Amino acid sequence: MEKVLTATERSEKGVQTLASLMNYWLATTSHDKLAAILRWGYGEPTGLDGGSLSRIRNAKQNRGAGIKHLDAMAEANRAIWLWKQDPEAAIQEFGPHSSFDVKAEWLDEICWLPAPEPNEDQPLDLGDLSMLLMSRLELPYLGGQLLSPAKLSQMTERFAQLLEAEASERSWGPREATQQFQAAYPSTDPGRQRRLKELLMGGDISATELELELAAFAEMLRSIRGLDSYTPADLQEELLSARRHS
Repeated sequence: MEKVLTATERSEKGVQTLASLMNYWLATTSHDKLAAILRWGYGEPTGLDGGSLSRIRNAKQNRGAGIKHLDAMAEANRAIWLWKQDPEAAIQEFGPHSSFDVKAEWLDEICWLPAPEPNEDQPLDLGDLSMLLMSRLELPYLGGQLLSPAKLSQMTERFAQLLEAEASERSWGPREATQQFQAAYPSTDPGRQRRLKELLMGGDISATELELELAAFAEMLRSIRGLDSYTPADLQEELLSARRHS
């Protein structure tokens, strides 16, 4: 029988789930770009800047998000979803993105957040996000939630082995492997690219860092392997089972 969580446990899990969702979103953009896109989707200041998004992304530093923040996230998510289908329709509904210093290429690059099955072709809305924060909604594609220290340790050890195996399978030397992984890594943020290079050159990765980068690493591997889909949950499962996802 599944354990019934207390209100406090649900709250803690919800904060962690929101962090995983933010990691997923930030795999394809930067904190400052997302903050600007949020303002465009919401139509006014949201109270979410790069620093506050970073705190949400790191659940250990986050005390939650208010209803205004969730509303802004939902509106921006719908704006991005609509932009992917019809940029003119998005501009008509949400106004010119340039008015909020948002560039078209930012909207082309960023992903949108899908609702769970059977509505995965629709964007998460305010109700979904509220239920998510209350731990009353699951998003199976996220992964990285409430893992034990032992499992996180296993994942960090296995991650280095996985990257080495990917390079070996393609007969890449250290320099080519670094170039290929950096090209496939979805974020162009200089700091994150520099840190990835350090990891590829043999640097250690902490459990916290792996949690924060799980979505970006999943997208990097999806691109390297030429898969149609490879989610953070898929990467987590592979690292914990040592079985390759295909």
